[in-house]
Amino acid sequence: MKAPSRARKRRDTRRRVWLDELVPANGDLASTKQLVQRLAGEGARLVVTSTDGSTNRQEVEVAHEALIRYWPRLLKWLDENRINLQLRETIRQAALDWEKQRKDENYLVHRGARLEDAQVLAKNTSFLNQSESYYVTACKELRDRHKNEKEARRRREIRTAWGVAGGAVVAFIVSLGFWIEALYEKEKAQKSQVEALKSQAEALSRYSLSLLDDNQDLDALVKAIKAANILKQENASQPFVMEALQKVVYGVRELNILTGHQEKVKSVIFSPNAQTLASASDDNTVKLWNVKDGKKLYTFQGHEKAVTSVVFSPDGQTLASASDDNTVKLWNVKDGKELHTFQGHKKAVTSVAFSPDGQTLASASDDNTVKLWNAKNGKKLHTLIGHEKAVTSVVFSPDGQTLASASDDNTARLWDVQDGKEMHTFKGNQRKFNIAVFSPDSKTLAFADDTTVKVWDVKNGNELHTLIGHEKAVTSVVFSPDGQTLATASDDNTARLWNVKDGKQRETFTKHQDNVKSVIFSPDGKTLVSTSDDKTVKLWDLNGKELLTFKGGEFGFNSVVFSHNSQTLATASDDKTVKLWDLKGKELLTFKAHEKKLISVVFSPDGETLATASDDNTAKLWDLKGNERQTFTGHNGRVTSIVFSPDGKTLATASNDKTAKLWDLNGNKRQTFTGHNGRVTSIVFSPDGQTLATASDDKTAKLWDLKGNERQTFTGHNGRVTSIVFSPDGQTLATASDDKTAKLWDLNGNELQTFTAHKKKLTSAVFSPDGKTLATASDDTTAKLWALNGNELYTFEGHHNVVIDVVFSPDGKTLATASYDRTIKLWDVKDRKEGQTLTGHKSSLASVVFSPDSKTLASASYNNTIILWDLDQLALDPLLNSACNWARNYLAYNHDISKDDKYLCDRIGTTQ
Repeated sequence: MKAPSRARKRRDTRRRVWLDELVPANGDLASTKQLVQRLAGEGARLVVTSTDGSTNRQEVEVAHEALIRYWPRLLKWLDENRINLQLRETIRQAALDWEKQRKDENYLVHRGARLEDAQVLAKNTSFLNQSESYYVTACKELRDRHKNEKEARRRREIRTAWGVAGGAVVAFIVSLGFWIEALYEKEKAQKSQVEALKSQAEALSRYSLSLLDDNQDLDALVKAIKAANILKQENASQPFVMEALQKVVYGVRELNILTGHQEKVKSVIFSPNAQTLASASDDNTVKLWNVKDGKKLYTFQGHEKAVTSVVFSPDGQTLASASDDNTVKLWNVKDGKELHTFQGHKKAVTSVAFSPDGQTLASASDDNTVKLWNAKNGKKLHTLIGHEKAVTSVVFSPDGQTLASASDDNTARLWDVQDGKEMHTFKGNQRKFNIAVFSPDSKTLAFADDTTVKVWDVKNGNELHTLIGHEKAVTSVVFSPDGQTLATASDDNTARLWNVKDGKQRETFTKHQDNVKSVIFSPDGKTLVSTSDDKTVKLWDLNGKELLTFKGGEFGFNSVVFSHNSQTLATASDDKTVKLWDLKGKELLTFKAHEKKLISVVFSPDGETLATASDDNTAKLWDLKGNERQTFTGHNGRVTSIVFSPDGKTLATASNDKTAKLWDLNGNKRQTFTGHNGRVTSIVFSPDGQTLATASDDKTAKLWDLKGNERQTFTGHNGRVTSIVFSPDGQTLATASDDKTAKLWDLNGNELQTFTAHKKKLTSAVFSPDGKTLATASDDTTAKLWALNGNELYTFEGHHNVVIDVVFSPDGKTLATASYDRTIKLWDVKDRKEGQTLTGHKSSLASVVFSPDSKTLASASYNNTIILWDLDQLALDPLLNSACNWARNYLAYNHDISKDDKYLCDRIGTTQ
């Protein structure tokens, strides 16, 4: 069936769901299960089923993405129901959150226009499942209850007014009330319109994150831009939309999608200057692309069958292509014209290679021969005869003196380029050879032999090593740029590194779920890329750590190649596309600190330096580029807390070794404070810098002068004291404790106030810069704002795990909370609303702090990572600018982009 043109413009994708998620609101599990079995059975096979081993729940998935892309009836339904499907996704996510939070009504987030839309959708029983329907009903019941309570209040107020004043006065009041009610209804309608648009933006954002998770990065970016544009046009705020935009902007790796081929793309290669890219396809063509913007430069037409291999000449001026039509063609890169056709092979040409000087072409063929050609005039130089079966690959030695060929006849052969004579034959044991590769110095040859790799001396033909370790056939072999290491790929689902000198295995890469079919080194030799039948490409460091994974959807990847600067990957796929991937993306300023967990981070008073405390018993100083400036050693346990003196000249640290220490910035210890009977958990300077306060597991806090003399002990908590802080005027102390309370104290040790409302232990406490309020963080996943008389002012809810730290910005406008859920949330102190969620850490947060100018946030996580967040760049306009600057070329030159989307970023960001 020929795909409709609109099918090529969509990027809908399948998703695995639980069977019980498919039970409609008025349906039952048995009927649904019976229907799924019919759809999965012989003669249908529209869906596939499986059982999750960890939960024993049955899963259902669309059998092939081709159904989503090419079934006209389904395509029409998707188009007609696009908005409903996006709305249903927001309901699905909200219902899951509601269930997860034990049906807490605070998680009934569909209200106003969003709820009205959800109710309309719920009337169509085919859209919502039972759980989602229950959720919508609960939202409606909550709305009705609030409406009834409001109406009851209004009636009470009217009755009260009639009882207090005369009839005329009351009539005026009632009339005025109706006028106010009319204004209120008008404002309500306007707000409903805005809420509906915000709901649409949220649906787009959820869809965007789903696409990002599936590595459809550019399509995710487009959806995020659309959502952000809604906020911008309405001058509205929506924390989830901002969170999604930030995730996509800093998570996108897909640089461009090059479309135009009509069949599978088999091979892709960068030009020597990395400015152009060539792709070979089963559609009988080669295409040349501008790498910078993705614009197609030329289509080379002339082959009569599929193009199997393509290669640039060393000077980048010409391109050679091999084809199943038994020919090799040479093309002029500058004007796209054919220069020569090399005819002589009697069967398909499988591989083509230029000599290092660009003067000679070698071609391998299914006709069992290799041919050498003059690349300038197209004349045949030699026919290399000796193989008894198809020759699968051919490669020149880096010095250009020899040629290696691999064949299905279970041999690799070495040939003299000058006279075409065979120099050596290397025989395998069991299987055909599909690849042979030279070391960079031309002295060594390696090729795969079933489950092993043979390494041979080129000069004398002697075997140097047999690399044994793979359990199934080796599919790919490559030398590192320095020639010291070999990488191999295998059908045993692994890639491996080997030491060339002694043949010993160095590392095994084990994250693939299916055959690994190729492996390549980056030109700088620092990373490795593997391609697998599990439809992924993985990027690794040479210690076996997985750095990135790119998903290929239903079609996977056929070919992958690095750019010469090692920063970009190009992939070719059966989906008829070439994709460019940026391996760095838009990076947050991130650096690794310490050998063990980070516990605390703090800015110096001048904002130029960071200090960190760690599980490795040390503290360190860093500049803001991540360069280590000083290490402080002397504690015999975890350093739990660190703080600069107000003048920035000294540091104080607290430790699990039951002591606190004072240091100069050169790492010299000036004083040790001993007296606590348990681990010291927190330390702080008084605003005048003359006093230190400490908190401890021994349930006490203490005051000290800088000579180490204990001045006061504060007792009253019933659990370990986790945090201590001075008020801005230095007259009061606040402590937080495992006993679920915070307390205020005067400096004489008298308890002034106790704050009780948290449901679990407290982790942190901090005064607002004006000293009028206190904020606390807790294991109960919330932060709270308090008046100093003990009254709770507000509870900040939104985190899904322990809130480990809370801090005010120095200007007092923003509160930041850090959580074990790996996020930081920024809250508007005045409006008490969530402003933004910052995502980027890969582990639980440990600490967060503002720079003195409130423009930068530093966060530390338990995987030894510090991120510096430029808050100005995380606002809506800068993020939207970044998104558009990244997507601009894709929007401009991709043939599958809709007309409306092409202009999505006009007047946004920097014009390129």
